[in-house]
Amino acid sequence: MRKISISNPNDTTTIYLHGELTRSEVKKYNKSFLQPDSDINVSLKYVHNIDSAGVGFLLKLYKSVISADNFNSIHLIDVSSKIRVILELTQVDQILEIIDNNNQQIAIAS
Repeated sequence: MRKISISNPNDTTTIYLHGELTRSEVKKYNKSFLQPDSDINVSLKYVHNIDSAGVGFLLKLYKSVISADNFNSIHLIDVSSKIRVILELTQVDQILEIIDNNNQQIAIAS
C-alpha cells in the first residue's frame, strides 16, 4: 500500500487504498485513520494486487469495525474483477459486503 487517502462526507468514511495489498505493504499499516461513529467504505479501486496478507488485512479491519461499539458498518467498494476473483475464492465476499459501482449490494455479510 503506497498511500491511503480518506474522505468523510455525510458520516461515511471512505478509505482509498493504493498500490498493492501484500505482505510487505500491510505490515506498515495502522488503523489510526478509522473514524468512529461512521460507516466505513474501503475502496479497492487503486489496488492492483492482493495476496493472503492483504486478505487478512481486510478481515482484521472488518473485525476492528464490527467489534467496536462506535462504528456502524463496513463495505468494500470499487473492487476490480481481478481482486473480486480472489475475494470470492477466499470467500471473503461471504463476510464483507461488496458494493458495485452503481451502489448495488452484490454480497451480503452473514
